[in-house]
Amino acid sequence: MLNDLDVNDLNDRVEAELVKQKKIVPAVMLAISILMVVLFSIFSIAIASDGEPDVALFMAIMGGAMAVFFQFMSFIIASGISDNSMRTQLVSRAMAKMLRELPKRKNERRNNLEDEPEVD
Repeated sequence: MLNDLDVNDLNDRVEAELVKQKKIVPAVMLAISILMVVLFSIFSIAIASDGEPDVALFMAIMGGAMAVFFQFMSFIIASGISDNSMRTQLVSRAMAKMLRELPKRKNERRNNLEDEPEVD
């Protein structure tokens, strides 16, 4: 059964998905960072207007800390530290997809063999 799976096709799918994720994730992390800073700033302004400057300062610091955390996670993904983990997940997904497609491939091969004229 595993012979029916194309290892090169699997590797190509995994590498393409890895490149795609490495391009998308930093942009998503940047957007989340900006959103966190904006939301926590709005919260801190609202809290400061109620007369709680300590809580407002804490909220502003938390917004900055969350932004730094998301940028750190983006750095880890972009630097390649997490490549093995990401690749393992992507191989599992690609294998599952290929296994789901296996009956289709067998039917296509069977149909192709039936369509070929017999040679005497």
